[in-house]
Amino acid sequence: MLSVKKVIPIIILGVLGIGIYSCKPKVVKEKLTADFSPDKRQVNVGDTVRFKYESNNYEKLSWDFGDGYYSQEKNPVHVYKKADAFWVTFKVIKGNDTAVNADVKIFVRASNESV
Repeated sequence: MLSVKKVIPIIILGVLGIGIYSCKPKVVKEKLTADFSPDKRQVNVGDTVRFKYESNNYEKLSWDFGDGYYSQEKNPVHVYKKADAFWVTFKVIKGNDTAVNADVKIFVRASNESV
């Protein structure tokens, strides 16, 4: 037969064990972002613009340079062929999440105009 001294510790450990092992860690999901930066925002026709990816982990990405050209490179280089202002859109995808950033405008001037 069990004595009272042995039963009480077993009951206390059993109660504490249920609380400890039934806790599940909370998984914090990192927010997907589509951050990038160009090395220049004002260029002449024919100048090279380098785009730098500054986002977090992704599965797919795509660039729309606003002039009908696209890329899926991580850090693309682009040459604008006509004078105008172009909105650059950068999109990243991870699982069911998509993040889009279209807040960078590149101003392209004719080669004979000063930037």
